[in-house]
Order: sequence, then structure tokens, then C-alpha cells
Amino acid sequence: MLELHRLIPYLSAFGISLFVALYALSNRRRPAARAFGVVALCQSLWLLGLLVELQAVSLADKILWDWLQIIPTAVYPFAFLHFCVAFAQVQLRRPAVFWSIISIAPVLIIAYIFTEPLHGQIYGDAQISAAGSVPELMYSFPPLLQMGWGLIIVMFSLGILFLIQHARGASWLVRSQTIIVLAGSLVPLVGLSLSFFDIRVGPLRDNSPIAFTLSNIVIGYGLFRQQLLDVVPIARGRMVEVMQDAAFVTDTEHRIIDMNAAARSLLPKEAADPVGRRIEDAFAFWPSFVNGAAALQEGGTESVIVRHEDGRSRDFSLSLLHQGTAVTGCVYLGHDITSRLQAEELLRTANARLSVQVASSETALGEARESIAVLQARLQQIVDRLPSCVVGVDRNRRVIHWNDRAQILTGITARDAAGQPVQAVWTQFPKDVQRLVRVLAEGVPLQETEQQSQFHYSVSVYPVKDGAVLVRDDITRQVNFQNAVIQAEKMVSVGGLAAGMAHEINNPLAGILQSLQVIEQRLLADTPRNIQAAGELGIDFNALRTFAQQRGISPLLAASRESCHRVTRIVANMLSFARRTDDELALADMTQLVEDTIDIARTDFRPEGGFDFRRILIERVFEADLPPVPCNRSRLQQVLLNLLKNGADAMNSSASQKEPTFTIRLSRRGGMVQLEVSDNGPGMEAEVRSRVFEPFFTTKEQGKGTGLGLSICYYIITENHKGTIDVESAPGKGTTFRIRLPLQSESP
Repeated sequence: MLELHRLIPYLSAFGISLFVALYALSNRRRPAARAFGVVALCQSLWLLGLLVELQAVSLADKILWDWLQIIPTAVYPFAFLHFCVAFAQVQLRRPAVFWSIISIAPVLIIAYIFTEPLHGQIYGDAQISAAGSVPELMYSFPPLLQMGWGLIIVMFSLGILFLIQHARGASWLVRSQTIIVLAGSLVPLVGLSLSFFDIRVGPLRDNSPIAFTLSNIVIGYGLFRQQLLDVVPIARGRMVEVMQDAAFVTDTEHRIIDMNAAARSLLPKEAADPVGRRIEDAFAFWPSFVNGAAALQEGGTESVIVRHEDGRSRDFSLSLLHQGTAVTGCVYLGHDITSRLQAEELLRTANARLSVQVASSETALGEARESIAVLQARLQQIVDRLPSCVVGVDRNRRVIHWNDRAQILTGITARDAAGQPVQAVWTQFPKDVQRLVRVLAEGVPLQETEQQSQFHYSVSVYPVKDGAVLVRDDITRQVNFQNAVIQAEKMVSVGGLAAGMAHEINNPLAGILQSLQVIEQRLLADTPRNIQAAGELGIDFNALRTFAQQRGISPLLAASRESCHRVTRIVANMLSFARRTDDELALADMTQLVEDTIDIARTDFRPEGGFDFRRILIERVFEADLPPVPCNRSRLQQVLLNLLKNGADAMNSSASQKEPTFTIRLSRRGGMVQLEVSDNGPGMEAEVRSRVFEPFFTTKEQGKGTGLGLSICYYIITENHKGTIDVESAPGKGTTFRIRLPLQSESP
């Protein structure tokens, strides 16, 4: 006798398979469940025969029970294929012919087994093998039996194909169930593969008992885990595709299982497959129906009438599906009641026309009032968004309007200011209160300008019905711009005057240079005429030359001549700088341009402040062999001169004891030439540094700067020359302006 503990895996497998078979057969009203119950029952009978065979001792007893095992084994593929057809709902064209052909293989195998005592081809070489831990019956399969098993494998494979096809065409919910069933169906193939490679999961060499049991568990879980098997057949059996009423079925979780053509026509064409989705998700585009379905589910009403986007109305009702006492799903039926509702609507329309006509005048009046309110709101919004401070007062000088700008300026909200005396909330400008009093008394508009510190304001007061309006504008920028224009016109005039003076200076300067050359030629040159004239006067010419050298006359003449040349260069640079030019670019030597600009800057002398540009040390760090740069020479000199004068002003106003010093660097950076102008002045705070290129921004005292210099420099560099300009500065560490100009100008 075989030890009992070796049979525990197979006893467990038999018990599980029998339980699954009985549970499935208890749902025999469902074709797929009944077929699966037969499959599990065949496996249970086969396991029962196997258990008895393992207990048998004699060869004859083992052959008998093995003979009985082959019968359910032969029936199993037929039952499995029947289950796959029922589960996948395969529509066979000729079911009788199909099943007749399929049954040939099981019938032949059973007939061949029952006639074994006559031909003796199956168990002729049977013997008991004790090689393993369990004595097993061993015999060879004859060719006819092998052929029969091959046909059975074909049946099994055909069932697998039906399942795969069903999974590909089903909704996601049914597809997930089909995949589980398909996975369970493939478990026996895994067991056979392990047996082929002699990999055991139990005492026997054949892993089929345990593999088939696992298959039953997986398939059973897939079939019964969400009770889909109970709902789908009912839905398919009761749903009539040709009915005009919309009908669809849901499970207990309100997920749609199926629906007829009329129900599908209610969905948008681009909508996803509704099967498997909850009602509120599938019909999210139809909120009235979702709400009505919820009311039906709660039992608060027997039917609901909802209107579809196609214009038709439907009366929906709900019926519960039962299995015994348990609810397994719901059927929704929607009847088209559009015609009935249209007739009712005609009656209501006739009664409502009179009411509409009566109410039309009231509606028009309401619309007019609404339009006036909208217009008032828009005007209020426009006034509130004005950049001017707008304050409205009544005859008693109490605030009736206070726009956003006034709120920003005073810090008092419109709600807090409303109804207050204007003198109590408009305290920054007491003269405005006097202006309001005057306009309220005289009824004449008033316009004035005033200046407070560095700011300029325009104040206007207008009389209105039962009050007055005060408008205060900040015109500081306009005033600064006008001053800048006036200053620019002055500079143009000064430039013309400087050009005329330069021409006038050149004439006597040329005479002085010529006279110096003549004096040097007639006094010191070793010419026959000079020697002759000295001899006639009794003077030794060589002694005369020695006297001039000892008295330093020659160096004085040379110094005078060099000074005249320097004045000539300065005048030429001033003429070049003052000359009006267009925006065309020409190649220029940056080193020479910088030197010429420094010469112009050195003429800046302001005795009232003790300022002399010539006292500033200028360090030059110029890279050799720089290529010429395409630029507008006079405009670039204007930029450099502005930077030098700003830096000189900063160093002159600094309390530092350091010697004022400029460091000017010229270098090449790839395809650009970089010009750096650095000073050792007081530097700038981060807030000032971030605004230096803004128009009208200045840190100088009132009247000493327009705030346009650096913004013009930024425009000249970035727009006229397509270069870049930036600043680097920190308090106490001086300031560096860095200009980069491209070596190739952009074509227009």
C-alpha cells in the first residue's frame, strides 16, 4: 500500500476539482457554466481513477483503473471546446455538423479502449515502474491512440483560439474576464511542458493532475468573481436589437453590460465603447439622464423623463434582474414620448403667447435698465483704470467717487473714502481742496500746474451736476522730456557755435605755427642768408646758435610748435564730434577713436566745482592689432564721452581719498570688440544699477541731469550698432560699463 501522505496533493486536487464542478453545475441554467461544470467533472473523475490506481497493487487492478481514466480524459477536450464556444458566444453556421465532426475523435478513442481486450494493443507491454517514489503503470501508446490524442489536442487548440478571438473583440470588462479564463486554460500546457523536461511538482512524473486543478481554480475565479456569467446571458437573451425603445443592462455596480442599437444611437459618434463603464461615465455628456438614473436606482421614482441633445424626449424606467432572491443587475428601458410632449407643448404655447406679449414690455424695460447698468459699470471701470487720480465730490464736498489711482496714492480704499469730507481723506494736497471750493462756488473749470520736490503735476477741476470732479496727473516725465528736448536744441546750437569757433581758431593758429617755423628757420637754421646777415651785423652765427641753445630758445620753440599742433588736434576732434552725421556705419580704428574722445573729454573744466578732467588718471589697456570696427564714429564718441563724464562726476563727488582713475580696455572677444570703461568711484546700489538705462531716471540733483544720457547710449549701441552694453557695479567698488560691438555689420 502507498503511504497516505504521498496521496495528499492528489486528494486535495480531487476535492477542489469536484467542488468547482458542483458549483458550476449548480448554475446549469447558464450554458457556459454548465459546460465548465462538465469539464471540471471530467477532471474529477480522472483524478478519482488515478487515486484508486495509485492504491492498487496488482498489474491487473492498475490496468483496470487506468482504463477507466481514459474515458473522462477523452471526453474532456470535447467538453472544453463546448465551454469555449458557449463562453465566447461563437455563432456556428452549422452547429450539428460541427459537433458531429468534433465528436469523432472522442468516440473513436473510447471505442478503441473498450475493444482493447480483443486487440490487446494498449496494455500489451504494461508494467509497474518503481523507479520513482510512487509505483506507476507504464506502457507505450499505439499509433492509433497517438493519432486520437493528436485530434484531441487540435480540439483543445481550437477552443483556445475561440477564447483569444473573443478577448480581442470584447469590451475591457469582458476582456479582463476572458484573459483570466484563457490563462487558466493554458495552465495544463505548462504542466505538460514541465513533465516533458522531467520537472516534477508532485510525487508523479506526470504533472497533469495538479495542472488541471490549478486550471479549474483560475477559470472558476474568472467566471464567478464578478458574476458576469449570471448577467451576460440574460442580457443577450432579453435584449432585442430591433426594438425602437432604448434598452441597456447594468450589473450591481451600475456598469453597463450591454445595450441595443436604439440605446447606442443616444451616444455621440466619437464616444468610446460604453460596455464596462459606469452610467455616470458613459453618459457624462447627458447630465439629466445621469441624475434621472440615480433617482431610479434610489427608488425615489418609478420613471423619469429626460431630453436628449437630438431634441427628443424619453421616459426611462428600471427593472431589476434577480437570481433567486439576489439582485444581479438592472434593465433600463427608454420609451420615446416626443410626440406626446410636442402636443402638450402646443397647448402650453398657445396659453403662453398672451403672457409673453404682456411680459415683453417689462422685459424690454428690464433690458434697457440692464444696458444702462452695464454702461455705467464700464464707465466706472474706465475711470478706475485711468492713470490719473480722479476724485468726485458732491455740493457738500463729500466724496462720491474715488478711483484706483487715488486709492494707491492715499492708501485709503474707495469704500472707506465714500461719504467722507474731501479735506479729511485728500490730505496730501491741501490746495486741491481750495480749488474744489472755488469751482463749486463759481462753476468755472480750473486748470493749473504745480511742482512738489522733483515731481510735476497737472491739476484740473471741473464742475458737474450737484458736484465737482478733481483730476490730478503726474506730468513729471513730460516735463523732463520737454527739458531734454530744449537741452538737445541748446546742444545743437552749441555744436554749431563750437564748429564756427573752431574754424575761427584755426586761422590765427595756422599763422602762429607758420610764424614759429619762420622764426626757427631764420634764427637757428644754418643757411647762407642767415650767415651773411649775421656777418653784416658783426655777429658770429655759430656763437648766436650757441647762445640760443644755452638759453633754451630751441626747446621753447619746439614746445610752442607742439602745443599748437595739440590745439589743432583738439579743434579737429571737436569739429568731428559736432558735425551732423547720418546713421551709416563705416570702419573705424577703435584705439584712435578712444584717444580722440579722451582729448575732447580733457576740455571739460568746471571751476565752480573745482573740477578738472585733466586731473583724472587714465590707464589704457589696449590689445594690439585690433581689426577696424563698423560704427558711426560720432555717435560712438557720444556714448564714450557720456560714460567718461558720468564717471568723472561720480569720482568728483566721492569722499574717497583715492586718486580718480579711469581704466579703459580694448580687446577682441570672438567676432566682437569689447570696450570697457571702469572708474574707482563710489559705485552703485543694486536698485540703481538695475534702472540706469531707463529714460528719465537720474540720481543727480534737480536741474543737473535729464536722465536720458545712458538710455540714449543704450539705444545707440543696441539699435544703431546691434551690439550690447551692460554695467557692473557695487557700492565702494567702482563701476564698469562693458560695450561689445560686432566686427561685421548686419545688412539692412
